[in-house]
Amino acid sequence: MENEINAALEKLVKAFNKLNIEYFIGGSVASSLYGIARTTLDADLVAKIKNEHVTSIYFIK
Repeated sequence: MENEINAALEKLVKAFNKLNIEYFIGGSVASSLYGIARTTLDADLVAKIKNEHVTSIYFIK
């Protein structure tokens, strides 16, 4: 499950960076990077996606 979350986040982060979309990652994924392990395996994501980004995000591979 953890690998699936990381793979999905990696794709999103690449797309957001390519389109210059601001984003923040939280949840247990982010806390683990700071050495605070949590039992939940989730990632909270906040992104400033504009209307013009929607179609572009869909087509990024």
